[in-house]
Amino acid sequence: MNEIIARIQELLADRGAPEWLQKPSAWLMIACAAIAALLVLRRLFARKPKSVAAPQPAAPPRPAIDEEDGGVFGSLTGALAAQIPESEKERKEFSQLLRQAGMYSRTARASIYAYRFLLMAFPLFCAGLLAIFSPREQTWKFLIAGGIIATCLSIIPRLYVWYRRQ
Repeated sequence: MNEIIARIQELLADRGAPEWLQKPSAWLMIACAAIAALLVLRRLFARKPKSVAAPQPAAPPRPAIDEEDGGVFGSLTGALAAQIPESEKERKEFSQLLRQAGMYSRTARASIYAYRFLLMAFPLFCAGLLAIFSPREQTWKFLIAGGIIATCLSIIPRLYVWYRRQ
């Protein structure tokens, strides 16, 4: 394994890659961010929008689901969504956008906001760990990169809702 890492580092050095990119810790951060982004994108785009079809026979009534007990992360959905503050105006506008996108579930808003929080927190957490274990001169590079990645990833859930509305 050490031979493989050494060969990759030599290859990157020969190609003129920055020194920070030649460290395995940078590879770990990039891999974590890529895997997280792919998993979330796969989950978001795997659902097909429901097409308008002939009326179906009435289904038996479902029991009421508490917003804290529903959503994509179960009982954690409400707590994760609460970490992103929003004004009453933003709440109303986003609720309208969700309805236009065909997302009528009571937990849809909380689920989207939970995704946003996790997609923002995970890269920041990884960047913080890498900053702690990296050389002092590279700390800011990891923190800035983590902030940029977190900002870009936190936009994806709202973009999905907007895309679905189209």
